[in-house]
Amino acid sequence: VVQAIERAARYLGIALGNLINIVNPSHVVIGGSVAAFGEVLLVPLRAELQRRALWDARRRLSIDTSRLGEDVGPIGGAALCLSRVDSARMIHPD
Repeated sequence: VVQAIERAARYLGIALGNLINIVNPSHVVIGGSVAAFGEVLLVPLRAELQRRALWDARRRLSIDTSRLGEDVGPIGGAALCLSRVDSARMIHPD
């Protein structure tokens, strides 16, 4: 099982490395059920990012797991809907 998680972390690191090189975020949050693997996932993920992400993009980057657990998707979706409702009210007040 650990080998499968490490392999998944490697592929995730490849994908995130490309994304980090393009977007240059300061923070990446791993959420959902994947976050439950914690350091078993994060250690090989960070190692892969050391190889893949550009130095300048990595130097201020932090990677953490979400504290919302598996509820992160529905909570994020609800937050997005609420932000759009608030934006719509600002544009078209009653």
